Amino acid sequence: MFSLLQNKTTKPLGNLLKGDVSIDFLDRPISSFQSSQMVFNTVPHYAIEKDLAFLLAKKEVITFGAHYVLISAEQDTPLEQFEHAIFQLQLKGYVPVLVHAEQYMLLQNSYKHVERLLNRGGLLSVDLLSLSGYRGKAAKTLAERLFKEEEVSFVDTSIQTQEEEKLLRKLLSSKTITKYLQSKMIRNRELSV
Repeated sequence: MFSLLQNKTTKPLGNLLKGDVSIDFLDRPISSFQSSQMVFNTVPHYAIEKDLAFLLAKKEVITFGAHYVLISAEQDTPLEQFEHAIFQLQLKGYVPVLVHAEQYMLLQNSYKHVERLLNRGGLLSVDLLSLSGYRGKAAKTLAERLFKEEEVSFVDTSIQTQEEEKLLRKLLSSKTITKYLQSKMIRNRELSV
């Protein structure tokens, strides 16, 4: 999760929005990093096809912020399954956040699908590296549109290499990216990790 809050569990990347920009690494085990200088804060994301029943039955779901739950899905997951998962999680008091929303072909192919998920109360998280084209042209196009229409609730990244970290640093120096991150719709600021 890309966090705009500096704390002892994140890796500082610079100064933006009058606060330090940090990265929380979600998708990799801590043991996979070589540097002993990094400290990590992790939050799992739950696959709606595999984990929904678990989420609904268990009261100890790992959340962040105000009951936010990170969700993901397989590329071939139908829109109705996303909608069902959002509804079921909301009934339990959770706020579902779709991780890397711009990378789903279902959403890339029809912005109406994006609107349906948003209208049902789902929130979207976008991987910043997508804005560089690193995750593909379609992901970049959708990410840009989501930011322009202020539909992004959280920004994140799944940096796994030094090359990706360098790319992220370059992106963060972009005026366009800075403008996107200053949107009042971005909720990363409200996180108290």
